[in-house]
This record gives sequence, structure tokens and C-alpha cells, in this order.
Amino acid sequence: MDDLSESNYLSATPFRTQEHGLLLALIAVLVWAPLPFASARPWGESLLVLLLAALAGIWALLWLVNRTAVYSRSPRPMRAALAILLSVQLLCAAQLIPLHMNLRQVLAPLAAQWQPAPMAPLSLAPADTLAQLQLGLGLCGVFFLVAVLVNSVQRLRLVLAALMVSGLVQALYGVFMVLSGLEWGFLVEKYAGRGLPTGTFINRNHFAAYLVLCLGAGIGLMLSRAGQPLPSSHWRGWLRYLLQLLLGDTLRLRIALLLMVIALVMSASRGGNAAFLGALTIAGLAHIMSGQKQLRARTLWLLASILLVDVLIISRWFGLDRLTARLRDISTTSVGEDYRGRLFTVLEHYLRDALPGGSGAGSFATVFPNYQPAGLEGFVRHAHNDYLQFTLELGIPGAALLCAFLVIVLMQTLRRLRSHHRAERAGAFAALMALLWLLHHSVADFGLRIPALSVTVMALLALPFATLKDDGSSRRKARGQRRRSALGYPALRS
Repeated sequence: MDDLSESNYLSATPFRTQEHGLLLALIAVLVWAPLPFASARPWGESLLVLLLAALAGIWALLWLVNRTAVYSRSPRPMRAALAILLSVQLLCAAQLIPLHMNLRQVLAPLAAQWQPAPMAPLSLAPADTLAQLQLGLGLCGVFFLVAVLVNSVQRLRLVLAALMVSGLVQALYGVFMVLSGLEWGFLVEKYAGRGLPTGTFINRNHFAAYLVLCLGAGIGLMLSRAGQPLPSSHWRGWLRYLLQLLLGDTLRLRIALLLMVIALVMSASRGGNAAFLGALTIAGLAHIMSGQKQLRARTLWLLASILLVDVLIISRWFGLDRLTARLRDISTTSVGEDYRGRLFTVLEHYLRDALPGGSGAGSFATVFPNYQPAGLEGFVRHAHNDYLQFTLELGIPGAALLCAFLVIVLMQTLRRLRSHHRAERAGAFAALMALLWLLHHSVADFGLRIPALSVTVMALLALPFATLKDDGSSRRKARGQRRRSALGYPALRS
């Protein structure tokens, strides 16, 4: 059935207009985030944080005047996940509090060594820690707002459609800039990644990562609409099915997904393409195994067509050879010769000195030059491994809290995948794709340090915690089924 029926749940809110307007504003911020160089510049990040703070403040005002509320059939997982996220922000704030030398020697020996003053904070870069704290609070706001505002099937599809359209625009813009030779990013000429589609991102790997997240949203949108099983063997059923496929929304969605896959392959990002294939395979199998038996064949056909047609056939004309050549380079390059490999070997000393309390959120770029060897050229801003960098900066407590958050998200996502409501399963599928991308891509990149990616990931991870209200249509369907049964007519398929 297409909607939930909850007897103890409000079917509508009396102030639907205010909530819907706030959701549209949140979607606008999510679409804006990747445009100004993925909000990775200080001004772009500050503007993004300011917009998110404004949205959170507006929701709080609406709540104070009783014009919105928190609807959730599973409040404990949402509260636990939000509490963990806020605990991480409290840890960042604690790194800014001046502590005595003896306490710093226990919590962060590196901070005690570099700041021998009697009272000093744990963070070795307080300004960067404050900026990370502000962004972290903004991410908490995104998680909360998506969880409480996406409370109907229509709103879920609206969020998924907006992210898919945003990814499609990035894909078309990036490919057009390469094919036309203009090579512009966000209103200026590109200085990096020339010859490859990057959209309004600076790095092609982050462009590919954003496409993977938007592809997950687009496939989830298709799954939310795929309500009918495959037709019977009768030719009329297949003819009707093919006409609906060609004339309906499914074809437009498939074309949009195909264009994004082409741009993803053209980016020649090894991590992005590997993350997409792995996430799609695992999330697809999880969705098929947990779904209804009569819909498994259609879901399998849909996901298999994306893998076979989009990736293996169409993409051969759009740079698949370049991607496979880069993948072969991995086997011929030793760890010591690879830039990331040489970087990881150096970070061992930094990690030993920073634990257990870390060197401060956002302090990597300030601290690492003191460990950087002469053979590693350039200014290293990130560790190219989010697991390692979060541990370096937040210490063992921060890394443990983030792992606990991911575990709760995974458990809630798997729980929603078993739901009988296909829209909830579609949202869980998009969240699982984002979670699998995060786990894979964070091994050799710093995608979570890009505000546009972190905001998009947080919005998708919040979908399994959202509760989709019944708009009354399911109760009307149930009453209609009972009337038909009482009159002796066969029941309609939902």
C-alpha cells in the first residue's frame, strides 16, 4: 500500500503551510550547498552555516508558538542519534576550554608539549575548532529538520527528487564544460581537474561522490514509485506495462540516472565509481531480500538494468576505458610510491602524540607541517582518510561517538528496509547507499570535510528516522476493500 495507517498518529497538521515552506527552504539550502565550490571556501561554509542556523531558528519559533511538532513512531533511535551528534559538538566545545597543564598531559600530550602555559585549551588551532563546531551544529540541524519535516510520502519524494535534480544539473554542467572546452567551475575558470567533469566542485573525486549520493536518491525515488509487480505472461499485460514504462515518469527518471552515471564514469574517479558499484550492489541486495516477494522481481530487474545497461554498455562510449586504466594503475603502484600511502606512513607519529584526546577539531592542517617530511611536497590540508583524521583531531572519544552514530543509523536503516511501506523502504535504500559510500570513500579521501557532501549525507542518513504520516488515502482504500468484499467483488491490488 502507498501510505501508512496509524491510529494514534495525526493524519495532517493544522499548520501544514508553515512546515512545507520550511521544508522547501531546507531543500533550497541542500541544492545551494554544492554550487559555490561545494561550500568548501570559508565564505561558502560560513554562508551555509548561517542559512542552516536560520532554518533551525525558524523551526524553534514555530515550535514555541505551537505551529509545528515532532512526529515520530520511533523516538528513541532518533533521540539517541541526535544526542550522539550533539555530544560530538560538546566534545569540540570542550577542546576550546582552557585546562591545567597536568590535565592536558593526560588527555592530550601533544597540546601540553606545544602549549606549556599553565592554562591552555586542548585544541592546537582554536579558530579552526570553532569553525568545525559551527559546521557540526549545522549538520545536527540538518539531521533534525529532515527527520521531523519529512513526515509524508510526498515530502520524502520531494527531497529525493530535489537531490536527484541537483545531481543531474551537476552532471550536465560538468560534461558540457568538458565537451565545449570552456572549463569553468563556479563562475570562474577551472584551475584544477581540466579535461574532466567536475561540475561546481574543485576535485573530481568529490564531484563523483556527490553524484553517487544523488544517484542513491534517484534510485530511491524510483523504488518509491515501483509499486506494481511485473505483469503476467499474457501479452496484453506486457503491452500495458511497456506503455506505462515509456509514457510515465519511470522513463524520465531512468534517463536522468543514465546521464549521471555517464558523468560519473567520465570523471575517472576510482573511489567514486567503486563506491557506487559496491553501494548499489549491497543496498540492492538488502532491499530485495527484505522486500515483498511479489515485488522482488521488479526491483531486481531495475537494479540489474542500472548495473548492466548504464555502467557496462552505455558507459563504454563515455570514458570507461580511462577509468579501467586508472584502476589497473592501483595494482602496479606500490603503497610507498602512492601519495596517500606515503602520507599514511608519516601519520603514525602524529597519531601516537595526539591520542587519547586529539589535537583539536580542524587542527590537522596546522599540526601536520611539523611532521611532514622533506620528500612529501605541498601543503597537506587533510589526511585523505576520514577515519584517521577524525581520530587525530577528536581523539578516541570522538571517534567512538561517531562510530556509535553510524551503528544506530545502520540499525534504523535495516529496520526500515523491512517495512511494508515502500516509501519508507525507498528512503532507507537512499540512506543505505549514502552510508555505504561514506564507509568506502572515507578510507582514501576526505569527503566528509567538504561541507556540501557532509550536508547531503546527513540529510540522507536522517530519512530512516523520518515518520511518514497517513494522509487518509490508505484508510479510504481499506474501506473500499471491505465494501468490495462485502458485495462479493474481488479485492483490488494495492
